[in-house]
Amino acid sequence: MTEAEWLACADPTPMLEFLQGKKENRTNGGRRKLRLFGCACGRRVMRLMNEWGRNWLELGEQYAEGQ
Repeated sequence: MTEAEWLACADPTPMLEFLQGKKENRTNGGRRKLRLFGCACGRRVMRLMNEWGRNWLELGEQYAEGQ
């Protein structure tokens, strides 16, 4: 998947499949990308979350960044 395809993609399924199919996801950097992808998906529905959910999302982002 090219960067242009990634940016134009409206369906997260092929994006996730692309990330999961990469060998680098066995490394710390690859796992970070998967975690941040999950957080980005959560951000898309953040308006539906209560404060507890938003706090967990922020915590997940901090964890993905190693903080």
